[in-house]
This record gives sequence, structure tokens and C-alpha cells, in this order.
Amino acid sequence: MISSLDISKYNLGRYVRFLLVVGLSVGKTYAVEPEAELSPAEARAMVGEWVQLEKLISGEQNEWEREEAAMSDLIELYQTEIELIDEELEAAGDSTLELDDKAEALKQQTADYQKQREVLELQCLKQAMQLVSLSKSFPQPLRDQLKREISILEDSESTLRERSIALLDALKAAGQFNRTITYSDLEQQVGGTTRQLRVLYLGLGQAFYVSGDMAGIGKPVDGSWLWQEVEGSKSSISKAIAIYQKTARPELISLPVELK
Repeated sequence: MISSLDISKYNLGRYVRFLLVVGLSVGKTYAVEPEAELSPAEARAMVGEWVQLEKLISGEQNEWEREEAAMSDLIELYQTEIELIDEELEAAGDSTLELDDKAEALKQQTADYQKQREVLELQCLKQAMQLVSLSKSFPQPLRDQLKREISILEDSESTLRERSIALLDALKAAGQFNRTITYSDLEQQVGGTTRQLRVLYLGLGQAFYVSGDMAGIGKPVDGSWLWQEVEGSKSSISKAIAIYQKTARPELISLPVELK
């Protein structure tokens, strides 16, 4: 700083007079008569002080210029950082909006899936109850085959997945049974008497049996099977069972069928 230069022994007036004497004012020499002439020693001392002052001023100016340049660089750097931050904030804002939109879409999709699941669950439950009710009229071999599936369909604690799988398996098995001929040995009530029957099922709705000297038909009625004797049917039914079991040669035979 200029204040650091020791010029206390020279007053401001003498400095001014010295500058006028040596002609340093804006590069011109003024013929001004000094109030008191300076000795050569005093003049040399003041010149030395002036040189130091000029150096100090020059140094201060150079330092200021360097600081100003450094400050400009810092300001430019800060402006660049601010621009980058603004870009990141803008990008983050766009990303946030995009994420919000995706989250909202997912929420809506989840709600739609939940509604569809509820509808599917109600439909599955309704169909399961219908199948459970219908299964009471299934032939006994099919009911034995579907014990596990029927148990799942009757269980209110079964999950939608368990109930759906059980329903599909039961329908598949019922469809397969209805397209085939199935043989089974059963113990059933015939005319109020429990008898051992040899039964040949023709799909889901018709059966033929032989028991000793008795033979007849069976059909589902009101959730159970009704077995009735048909006189004169033992020969044809016995032959049909033998053909099914491959103990007799295939041939055309007539079986008693009750059509409604």
C-alpha cells in the first residue's frame, strides 16, 4: 500500500514544489519559482522516495491486475458451474416428471389388474361352486379321481391360483371321461338292496351293470345315481363288458338305453 512508504519527514507542499521544480507534471516543465530551493541532498532523497512510490504503485497495480484476472477466471468458472447445475436441475426435473408419469401409469395399471383379478376370482368361484354341485352327479370312478380337486374347490381358503388349477383339471378330466367308455366294480343300492355291480359307463350320463342274475342300467338323478333292473338285458350287457375287457370278440350288440 502507498501508506507503507515513509514520507512523514516531507510535507505535501514540499512534494508539490519538488514536482514543479523537476518538471514531472504531465511531461511538461513549468517556470514556477519555488518558495525555497532544495538542497541537492534533499532533492536526491525525494527522488529516491518518488522512485519507491512509483514502484509501489506499479506493484500494487500489477497485483490488482493479477487478482482481477484471477477473479474474472473464478467468476467465469462459477458461471459455468451454475449453467451446469441449471442443466442438471432441469434434467432432474424432467426425469422427476417422467418418473411421476410412469408411477401414475403403473398405479393405474395395478388398479386395472386388481379389478380384473376381482372379476376373475368371482367368475372362478362361481364356476367352482357349479362344478362342485355338478360333481355330485358324476360317475363314482370320476368322483374318486377328482377327490383332491373337489376338496380344493370346496375350500373357501383356497387361493385363486389353486382354485383355477383345480377347476381346469376337473373340467379336463370330466371331458375326457365323457368321451370314453369306463369299467368299474361298485357296491350300490339296487331296489333297496346293496349289491356288488360290474358297471360299464358310457360317458357321464349312462351306465350298464350286471350283478349275479340281474342286469340293468344306471343314470344320474337329482345329484345321485339311480340303478334299475332291465329284464332280458343280462346277455347283451355281459357281452359288452366282455368285449370291453377283451375276453370276447368284438361284435355289434344292442344295449338298453333310456333317452329323454
